[in-house]
Amino acid sequence: MASNQEQGAFEVKKDCFTLANNAATAIGQIYNMDHETEYYVFEQLFDDCIANN
Repeated sequence: MASNQEQGAFEVKKDCFTLANNAATAIGQIYNMDHETEYYVFEQLFDDCIANN
């Protein structure tokens, strides 16, 4: 069974993934980005989210 701290860390990662994925998808559609560039945007957003939470 996961500790509260481990569960909290998982929730942050899950939330960061969802937020970064949604934002990268929207930015990719707005700017007509290819999949590789969109993934790069996702990585940057995800890393920033994790670092700040």
